[in-house]
Formats: sequence, C-alpha cells, structure tokens
Amino acid sequence: MIDGLSFVGAGSHPRRRSEHKRTDTDASVLMPTSAECRTKARELTARAGREPRHKTKHLVDAEAWLVLASRTEEVEKQDPTAV
Repeated sequence: MIDGLSFVGAGSHPRRRSEHKRTDTDASVLMPTSAECRTKARELTARAGREPRHKTKHLVDAEAWLVLASRTEEVEKQDPTAV
C-alpha cells in the first residue's frame, strides 16, 4: 500500500483501500456473470494479438477468465439468482 492506495489484480488501476470493502449485500454486484467473464477473455485474447510484448500474460489472464466463466456458469445453473 502506498499513501492509502492499494494495488489489486494484474492490470488494475490503483484504488483507495476504502473502495474494496465488501458487505454481504453487495457480493452479487462484485461477481461477474459467465457471459461477462467470456467477454473479458475475448478482449484479452484480442489484446494479446495487438501487444506481442505482453502476449503470454494476456493469454494466461484470458484462460483464467474462462475458468472463472465455467465455474460461474455452474453456479448460475444451480441457482440463477446467485449471480
């Protein structure tokens, strides 16, 4: 943490620590849908093609989003109101 800022996740922008506080009521807002995860994976795959220097990182990140999408999809099938 630097001067009240924390750095969370690869490629994220610095945010104030207070912005990361969670409550039970906003957990659904923070959980992306499987469709949003797949969209993010497509964006990262496209970015990998445009930025050869960071290609491996973008492809690894895209794969992680696809894993999250598949797990989120399982939750969505079990309980559509969970996401």
